Amino acid sequence: MSTKNTELMKQVEEAPVMTGFKAVLAAEMTKAFKTMKSVVPAHVTPERLARVALSTISRTPKLAECTVESLVGSIMNASTLGLEIGLLGHAHVVPFWNGKIKRFEAQFIIGYKGAIELFRRTGEVSVITAREVYEKDEFSVHYGTDEKIIHNPVPLGGERGKVIGYYAVYKLVNGAHGFHVASLEEMEQHRDRYAKSRKKSGEVFGPWKDHFDEMAKKTCIFRMAKYMPISVEKQESRLVMEAMAKDSGVLKIKDAGLGEPFIEAEHQETPKETAEKKIDEKSFDDFFKKEER
Repeated sequence: MSTKNTELMKQVEEAPVMTGFKAVLAAEMTKAFKTMKSVVPAHVTPERLARVALSTISRTPKLAECTVESLVGSIMNASTLGLEIGLLGHAHVVPFWNGKIKRFEAQFIIGYKGAIELFRRTGEVSVITAREVYEKDEFSVHYGTDEKIIHNPVPLGGERGKVIGYYAVYKLVNGAHGFHVASLEEMEQHRDRYAKSRKKSGEVFGPWKDHFDEMAKKTCIFRMAKYMPISVEKQESRLVMEAMAKDSGVLKIKDAGLGEPFIEAEHQETPKETAEKKIDEKSFDDFFKKEER
């Protein structure tokens, strides 16, 4: 095992994660993987998912108090979308208190970089980006038959002032283009409405607190995407639509996939994938036991 993995597992062992929880997590991961293995990328294996689960919990120990179903659902969903949790900013998994069931649940949140990555994979988008607008920037929006945004930032070294808004723009390979603009106040209202991770005082924590600008830009991208003329027949485009529907949600194991009709119609597992993904019932248990030694 590499030094990096050794250090990571040491952190996990020192975190408040009980062996009983790991055993339940392993069993649920095994069931979920057997159901979802036809739609996760070829490089995703049971062992990789186990490492993702452990490293995610090590970064946010409070996740160990979440329902196993919601935690596994979030991790499996990230895998089916081909997004990395945490390190690359593709996606986040954060705990929140569900007052209805009196338990913590894991919330799956796509990051700004994850949103960009999903659209680029469609092959239909040549340019997609999002930016902050500062109070001293030159910024104007033009609607009508020739819609466009003009954004000239303050010259390098100049004081740009505070962030007052955000926008996202796209251009397709066929030349079609569009944009979405939102004020800082709009994004704060969106956060207050949809961010579930809060302290008892009501204060928001997680990506909407630590990475507000990135989350605001991601939101602009997803709002803009509703009007993007991309084909819904392509698998990659349907992944984008699925990701938008599940963003900021609590995903249980039964919801972690893309839907059986889609799986059957869009993906036929190759013999190579089948051979690579064959696992037995003890695969996850064996992995956890090995890492605990």
